[in-house]
Amino acid sequence: MATGASSSEEQAALLAEQGEFPAAICRYKVAIAERPDCAKLFEQLAQCFLETEQYPEAYQAASEALNLAPQASQHTLQLK
Repeated sequence: MATGASSSEEQAALLAEQGEFPAAICRYKVAIAERPDCAKLFEQLAQCFLETEQYPEAYQAASEALNLAPQASQHTLQLK
């Protein structure tokens, strides 16, 4: 794929858009296994954890996103 997005990532994003956060979490975990160095995936996983009120897991995923892309803390990492 030109974007570098995996099928799992696309499926996870679609599930999250549909409000299917537990299923999206599962798909994001698969996508992370495929691309463990992708901060964006951890950020999106953190958002899904927030939506399901799994705060420790959200914190852990967000922390990993920041570890992978520390510059994101100033510019792009946004948890709602």
